[in-house]
Amino acid sequence: LVMRDSTIVLRELASGREIEVPSPASLVKSGLTYSVDGRWLFFLGADEDDASRTDIYRTAEGAVPEVAVNANGVKGPFVVSPDGSVLIYPLPAASPLRRPVSVPSKAAPSKTASAGRDAPAAAAAADPARPNYAIFELATGRSSSIRGSALTLSADGRTLAYVGRDRGTPTIFVGPTTGPHAAVVRTEDRLDAPALSPDGRRLAWQRFVHDNWEVFVGDLNGSTLAGERRLTREVQHDVMPRFLTADRLLVLRGESRHRRSYLWGAEPLGRVRLFDN
Repeated sequence: LVMRDSTIVLRELASGREIEVPSPASLVKSGLTYSVDGRWLFFLGADEDDASRTDIYRTAEGAVPEVAVNANGVKGPFVVSPDGSVLIYPLPAASPLRRPVSVPSKAAPSKTASAGRDAPAAAAAADPARPNYAIFELATGRSSSIRGSALTLSADGRTLAYVGRDRGTPTIFVGPTTGPHAAVVRTEDRLDAPALSPDGRRLAWQRFVHDNWEVFVGDLNGSTLAGERRLTREVQHDVMPRFLTADRLLVLRGESRHRRSYLWGAEPLGRVRLFDN
C-alpha cells in the first residue's frame, strides 16, 4: 500500500492470489486493519488537500467503500477492540496524513486547506480539556471521548485503562470499554503505562517513586482496586509492564539504550531474566 495514488491489494498466503479491493482513488490511505470476523477491512483515509479531516473507512471484496465512523475532525491510527465491538482512535492536533510542507499541492492551496494544518493545534492550545481519544461503537454508532494518555485494553476487549487527572492529581481510570470509568489509582507521583490482565481483573502500572520508575500491581473489583502492592525495587527504571497471563508480567528494566526484560509473577514469585542487550 502506497499512501498516495494507491490501491489496496489482498494476497492469499496459501495460493498467492491477489485481490484488489475497492477504495476511493482520490484518498491518501493508511492503517489497514481487519474487523475481528475478517469480513471488513478498515483503513484511515483523507483528502490530501484538506488537513482538517481524516475518516475511517471500511471496504471488502465486491463491496462499495463507506465511511465507518461518522464524526467530524481529525482521527489518528485506530485499533479494533479484541471483541470487535468498538473502534478506538486518538484525536491528534494535526492530521497524520497531511502533506509535508515541502510537497506542493496539485491544485492551488485553498484557505481551508492551509488553515486546516494550524486549526487543530490552535484549538488544542486554546482548549486544555480537549479529549485525546474517541470510542466508536460499531453496532450502535454511538461515540464517546476520553481525556487522558496511555490508553490500553484488556485482551478480551471488555475493560480499558488510561492515565488522566482528577482535580489536577495524576490518576489511573479503569472501566468498561463503553461504560463509565472510575479512578482507581490516585497519587501526587507521576503515573504511566497502565496494563490490564487478559480478563481485566488485574492492573499493573508504573509510578515514579523518588527518582525512578517502579512497577505496581493490584486486583480490580468493579470500580475499586484492592491489594495494591509494589512489584519492583531497583535503582534502575522498571517500565512498560505487560501481562502475558493473569499472573505473569513482562517488565523492562534500565535505560532505553541498554534495557533488559524480566518475567515477573503478579504475586511475589520471583523473576526470570529473558533478554539482555
